[in-house]
Amino acid sequence: MSSHIDKIYKNTINCIKNQYKKIFFFTFFSEIVNFFLKNISLITNKRSKEIMENISISSIQKSSIQNLIQELSQQDNFYVLKFIFFTFFIHIFSNSIQVCSILLLSKYFYTEKNISLSKIVRSSFLFFPKIFFLNLIVFFLVQLGFLCMFFPGILLIVFLSFSPIFAVQDIHSKITSSLKKSIFLVNSKIKTVSYTFLVYYSIKYAFFFLLIVSKPFFPIFFSYIFILLNKLLFSFLLIYFFTMYIAFDKKSENT
Repeated sequence: MSSHIDKIYKNTINCIKNQYKKIFFFTFFSEIVNFFLKNISLITNKRSKEIMENISISSIQKSSIQNLIQELSQQDNFYVLKFIFFTFFIHIFSNSIQVCSILLLSKYFYTEKNISLSKIVRSSFLFFPKIFFLNLIVFFLVQLGFLCMFFPGILLIVFLSFSPIFAVQDIHSKITSSLKKSIFLVNSKIKTVSYTFLVYYSIKYAFFFLLIVSKPFFPIFFSYIFILLNKLLFSFLLIYFFTMYIAFDKKSENT
């Protein structure tokens, strides 16, 4: 098992080394889209921005948050819901760009020798609607899991993690099929996948801790550094999962 994981790790590093420029491009592009759309949303919804800023300021005094929310008018509550909806939509939209482009890059890396940026972009336009709706479904399922109990939400994150990979394999495949295949694959390799998530979140929160410690020295760039590092780490996770999928697929063919 350890030699099998070592091979997956080496292949992932090889992919990152060979395609790091494209990985950085698509990762940062998705964040630029996210930043751009958020600012448009704030400009066009000035009242929502004012209310959310007041809530953010009052969060310092926890006792005043509830009072502030209760004092909001029906129209202001609508603005808050509108802001939350647009924030959620923008997050799913930008995340889908990253997931779609990075997985297609991984796919072409393992199936073709020459990977052009234009080909990944063209293919992303084809697969994006599918990945976007898949992300929406996964998000709602995970949130339902967290609402029921905390543990089911975590299980859903793990078991549905490979669904975007199956989605980019075939443009005509159904979203439900991608979800089912992901559950089946993770169920058969639950220890390996769980270990990967454990390492991923350990690194993620280690970054977060280091950035909190360094925040007094870099107050302006603190949030941006964390966001970019977090997005890069997520891109690496996607590549690792795709490499893992290739390894599992080849192993199943040989058995």
